[in-house]
Amino acid sequence: NSALADMADKVIKFKNGQKVKAYPLIPAQSLMLYVSRHHSKDAPVLNIVTGYYWQGDFDTETMKEALYEAMDRCDTMRLRFTKRPFNKVYQYLADKLEIEIIEEDLSSMSWDDAHEFLKQRSHSIIDMYEKPVNEIRIIHLENGYNGIYMKLHHLAFDGYSTKAFLADALSIYFNKKYGTAYPKPMRSYIEMVEKELKYPKSEQHKKDVAFWKGTIKNEP
Repeated sequence: NSALADMADKVIKFKNGQKVKAYPLIPAQSLMLYVSRHHSKDAPVLNIVTGYYWQGDFDTETMKEALYEAMDRCDTMRLRFTKRPFNKVYQYLADKLEIEIIEEDLSSMSWDDAHEFLKQRSHSIIDMYEKPVNEIRIIHLENGYNGIYMKLHHLAFDGYSTKAFLADALSIYFNKKYGTAYPKPMRSYIEMVEKELKYPKSEQHKKDVAFWKGTIKNEP
């Protein structure tokens, strides 16, 4: 039927002639986008922002190398979105990363002022169509604190995958700096999307629907 046809991948052609294999949003993404459009248009509900800072030894160049390496291992960092006719949104992977890690020195600010400055940046809406939707910075703060600031799009990351990416980057940093174990490969984002899109047509989906209908039929 048409609903299932909308769940299939397709080839999209841009004005510059570029063609990409694109996928519709999975149900969780569609729900988040709907809520953001209709109930929080001017609120940054699609932003996931986190900072990880520590005091002590910090090698900026090695950290930058580790972050770029982690981004190369994480295909979600190449994720893009495009809006087609009838407000249909598709997602695809760009050929190149195109995210520059910016180094920012806020050490002349007090901790509270730096926090407020970063909070205001974190609340700005991410322009999500046909461009990178994730931002990573190396931040230097007062009293010798340094670390990583990440502003990620919620259609690309959630809380768990944000922590997974950060853990991967830090593991690579410690490997380069101290010779600790190198992390295992990251899982493929596109493989997860393809699995999610196949689910509505699967036998498992039929079983799950039957289970929940049977579970809640007598509930008020």
